[in-house]
Formats: sequence, C-alpha cells, structure tokens
Amino acid sequence: MVTARVLPCAPRSATALRIGDLIGVQGTTARWACLQVVELMPRKRTSFIVALLPWQGDGPPMANAVRGLPPIERASTRIEVFTEGGLQVVDTTAPRRGASRSPMVPSVSVRTAWQALEAPCSTKR
Repeated sequence: MVTARVLPCAPRSATALRIGDLIGVQGTTARWACLQVVELMPRKRTSFIVALLPWQGDGPPMANAVRGLPPIERASTRIEVFTEGGLQVVDTTAPRRGASRSPMVPSVSVRTAWQALEAPCSTKR
C-alpha cells in the first residue's frame, strides 16, 4: 500500500522519494531552478540521481510548468540536499522519456544547482 504524501516535503531518506519528484532550488537572486528525480538506486537510502531541467521561475517549479522538458544533465546527489541544504520536494511529474540517458556529471549539490540559475535557459516563467 502506497501512503499519500503531503507536498512540499523534505525526505530524510531516499527511500521516500519517487521517480519524477520535483525539487525546487532557490538562488541568491530569488529565482528558482528545478531538479527532477530520475533514478533511485535499490537499497540505497542516501543517494539518488537527479536531472537539471531547463527551467527558471519566480517560485517553486510545478508539474504543469516543467512537464516534458528535456533534462540538461544528470548527477548523483545525496539526501543531505534535504536534511542539510533545506531543499524540498514540491511536486511530481513523470520524467521525459530518455531522461535517464542524458549526460551525467559527477555530482550535484545545492550550490551547483544554484549556479544553474545563471546558465542560459530556454524556458523562463
């Protein structure tokens, strides 16, 4: 039985995450970027794979704003983005087909996600 979640939420274990979860990242300029959970590793409680989506906004990302966007790149990250970085899962939507095959970078932290806000984006809301 799957229990309903109340969003936003800050999981304390990767086992509480779901493929497609959207993680809002607010930068120092008050703009937001979006990470999406694209892979969960069996029996791993602390690490998971996210994709950086080509989206920026004035508030947290919502499913209808990012649905179908192609990932820019993927990276491994850890549950500490929630427990120490203060990030939250804000919504969920299925990743675009092929998202798990986008380019992989070594790792992503709250800081590197914030830096994505400064990169050119094709979708701005």
